[in-house]
Amino acid sequence: MKDHWSFDKKKYLDDSGEQWLFVWRSFFIDDVPYDECPVEVYFRNVSRTYFGCLRFEHSKDNPYRYEKLVEKVIRCPEFREEHKAPKTEEIWSKNWK
Repeated sequence: MKDHWSFDKKKYLDDSGEQWLFVWRSFFIDDVPYDECPVEVYFRNVSRTYFGCLRFEHSKDNPYRYEKLVEKVIRCPEFREEHKAPKTEEIWSKNWK
């Protein structure tokens, strides 16, 4: 299984003015269609005090377009809290830029 990381360079601000960052991780499995492969969306605030992750076992299971998913994370604290994942802090040491 191979994976690909994609860092979103766009600046997303929530209602309080806090900036959020997003990384999309796509998995590729030989002989398996892309929409059947898992995807993960990692997010954190710029101050590095909040980390989260959404995982879909099949990319087709994601009910949101990327933009809507980002909007839901930054606009809905309850949704964000459901996907809080402090242990994902370590993935942010990667260099995607």
